[in-house]
Amino acid sequence: MMGLKRTIKNLGPYPSLLPLAVPTATVEPLKLVALAVAGEGHWITGTAMILAWTSSACVSSNGSSSSSSQSF
Repeated sequence: MMGLKRTIKNLGPYPSLLPLAVPTATVEPLKLVALAVAGEGHWITGTAMILAWTSSACVSSNGSSSSSSQSF
C-alpha cells in the first residue's frame, strides 16, 4: 500500500488525476442507468440506486475532511 501511495505522490499534476478518473468513469454510467430505471416506471428502484450512490459519496468524502473541521 505504501508503494502505491509513493507512486501516486511521484506522479505529475495531470497523471495524478488518473486515480480519480477510474472511479468516476465507473460511477457516472451507473447514475445514467439509475435514471433509465426510474424513467421506465421503476421509480423506487431508481431512487434507491441514486440514494445509495449519494450516501457512498458522502461516506467516502467524510474520511478526508474530518481532521480539518473546527468547533465553534
